[in-house]
Amino acid sequence: MKWSSLLLAVLLSAPAAADEVTRTLQTQLTGDAGAFAVENLAGSMRVVLGSGGSVTAVATVHAESDELAGLVRLEQVVGERGAPTLRVRYPVDRYTSYRYPQNKAEGLLSHLFGGGSDVHYDGASVHISQGKGVLLYADVEVRVPSRALDAVFKNAVGPLAGQGLQGRLKFDSGAGNVTLGQLRGEIMANTGLRIGDALKLGPQHIRDGVRDARGIAPAGNKSSERSGDFAPAFGKREQHHGGPTI
Repeated sequence: MKWSSLLLAVLLSAPAAADEVTRTLQTQLTGDAGAFAVENLAGSMRVVLGSGGSVTAVATVHAESDELAGLVRLEQVVGERGAPTLRVRYPVDRYTSYRYPQNKAEGLLSHLFGGGSDVHYDGASVHISQGKGVLLYADVEVRVPSRALDAVFKNAVGPLAGQGLQGRLKFDSGAGNVTLGQLRGEIMANTGLRIGDALKLGPQHIRDGVRDARGIAPAGNKSSERSGDFAPAFGKREQHHGGPTI
């Protein structure tokens, strides 16, 4: 009875979620059609085929205020090894703790018990959690041309998905599900989680194999040309660990 009363008191004292504001940003990759990357700190990233011949990123920014949303930019920068990179740029010079409600139903538990991920992003050390920091994240859709690509897609915290693509591709999520389907070429997927956590390789047609940077290998046909169902969808589990360097 005492525990029930205590939990009720804590629930009643928890702050209500602030109203979210959204803002949409869009930019297109410029320069030659060589290797490139797309990077986001927190939110979801989905890579799909576009209708044109260029790479375009559309970011839907979610923030606790208009002022905060206005501080986020989507820009082309020089990334690792000089590759042109479309990066969602957060105000990391002003805020180093961000709240990303990956699952709003779990937000209260996160508020009560803490946790999160520490990542290095855009030159700064940042903490991402479901219950602490300013509410600020972005859901990104990357639209790519229908040709072989040489690309890296990095999403530090949050789910990452790719569908109907081809080329030399790396999908890197420091803490989140990676869901891939109908890919062709040299594919690498890194969930940032332990084996059995969150790599999903659905119905695909993949040449040259699929491997995971953290050792999660697909099951099934071992020939160089693979097709059909590979690894099953694993259960999602919140991790409390350091994330990738971006």
